[in-house]
Amino acid sequence: MKLNRHSVCFFILGLILFVSVKCGNRNIINNYLNLESPPKPKPTPKPKPVIKLRPGCAMIFQFPRYQGSSQLVCNQEVRNLQSIGWTGMVESVKVGTGTTVLFYQHNDLKGQRVLVTSNTPLLNSRGFHHIVSSFVVKRHSPKLARKIAKRAAARAKAKAHAKAFQKKVNNINKRAARKKKADKLARAKKDKKRQKAVKKVVKKVAAEKKGKKAAKKAHAKKTKRVAKLRKHGVNVAKKKAKKVAAKAKAKAKAKVSKKKVKKNAACKEIKKKKKKLIAPALKTKTLTIDDDPSTEVHLSLLI
Repeated sequence: MKLNRHSVCFFILGLILFVSVKCGNRNIINNYLNLESPPKPKPTPKPKPVIKLRPGCAMIFQFPRYQGSSQLVCNQEVRNLQSIGWTGMVESVKVGTGTTVLFYQHNDLKGQRVLVTSNTPLLNSRGFHHIVSSFVVKRHSPKLARKIAKRAAARAKAKAHAKAFQKKVNNINKRAARKKKADKLARAKKDKKRQKAVKKVVKKVAAEKKGKKAAKKAHAKKTKRVAKLRKHGVNVAKKKAKKVAAKAKAKAKAKVSKKKVKKNAACKEIKKKKKKLIAPALKTKTLTIDDDPSTEVHLSLLI
């Protein structure tokens, strides 16, 4: 029987799955098949039951803010906490409608006392901290109920008035803060504007100074240049004058020399003419001494 490559692969995979299931190791399956177990849903916390107390009942708690062990007491005088099976301290209390709880410092309803007519999460705030030893829970009379209601209404009114007053104070403070902020921004803007103007003036003054300096420098340069040009011009004029004088001198010399040449030429011509006039009248005669030719003398005689 011939085995295909795919069939061999499937056989090996099935063997691995079988071994992993038998051994109880699901990680191998997850690694090979990329299977992940679905996340377990988180258990939703159960809502705390709302305790509704009937009139004339109160519930005491061991710790502040209604935490720890609790016990319900209705219309009862507790002269000793151990008498109701309470071993801890009383730190907070929940009171039903129309109920008063009177806490005492010592046993048998003795010592300092405090009256509680509403839910109190911290007895420490009323000055009773780890000192409650006995208490009385009872439903108060209609007269006391009216008095308590009146006090509660007055307290609520005072609280509302205080809240309104605080709101007004907060609004006034907010307005003052906004005004202060606006004033600060306006001042900052004004200061910025002033600084800008000062900078502009300083810049202008600096530019003017720079301009004056540049103008002074340019004027000095110009005067120097003019002086140089003047000096150069004088020198050039002197040179030109010298050249003109030299030329005039040379011209005069040339003129004089030409005149001399002309005069010399005229003199020569006059001499030639004189010679021409005198030459025909002269007759030369050679004389010798003792017929010696070396002693020849030429004589010009005017005939």
